[in-house]
Amino acid sequence: GGIDMLIGNNRYETGAYRFDEPVQAWLPDASLGEAIRDRAGAEMASIYFWSDVRRSINLWSRKFAYFWSTDASMLAHYYAAQGYSLSEHLRALTLLLLLALAIPYMLLALAGTAGFYFVKRFPTRGLFILQIFLLVIAAFMSYGMPRYHFPAMPALMIGGAALIEQK
Repeated sequence: GGIDMLIGNNRYETGAYRFDEPVQAWLPDASLGEAIRDRAGAEMASIYFWSDVRRSINLWSRKFAYFWSTDASMLAHYYAAQGYSLSEHLRALTLLLLLALAIPYMLLALAGTAGFYFVKRFPTRGLFILQIFLLVIAAFMSYGMPRYHFPAMPALMIGGAALIEQK
């Protein structure tokens, strides 16, 4: 939607989700309805993007990194917003717990990507690659948030299974 596009394309750009008071203040009053706010957000995001295309495209690498990062990285947004120190929180966790949070997802992402790259022919390969491509484009157009990679997980599991099946 347009508001998501505005969150990812505004002068406070970070590449991640940032919908705080300064960004919300640009939108029309909520009493006018969500459709009007959404159209206004899309228009403002478009104006911002086209005002400096190079800067906007340079932000895509950060959005891509946020999109594919582990869910533990989402804590950086939530703890900072609530006034907690993320570094203190992560230091309080054991290494085993941190690995348990990150390694399964990273293995799934790597196995799925390798499966799509190395196994050239299996049913619906193109459809799954298209699904992942469209999710990445949506992240580029809006903002990168780790929780939005979940729709890509079934496709990555099938890509990983194709790799295992071939071996």
